Amino acid sequence: MTQAGATCTFALSATGYNAPSGGGFSTVTVNTPGGCAWTSSGVPSWITGVPNNGTGPTTINFTVAANPNTTQRTANMTIAGRTFTVTQAGR
Repeated sequence: MTQAGATCTFALSATGYNAPSGGGFSTVTVNTPGGCAWTSSGVPSWITGVPNNGTGPTTINFTVAANPNTTQRTANMTIAGRTFTVTQAGR
């Protein structure tokens, strides 16, 4: 008897995070069956803690650095094939 493997579907627990100008900490969860591999891209240097890749469901703990600029900044990252947007107010 042969059993079919799990279909890898991906979803994020949120579509984005609005960070205060002084920086902040947040989480986003990758929802997928165990054994499903995913990647991330487009992560700017002012956001840390987002891994380049992972497998299965994962909660990502990330930190946004303080914004030294007076203007808002935005990052559109791709995590597990889904867009996650971080918008940060200017100081």
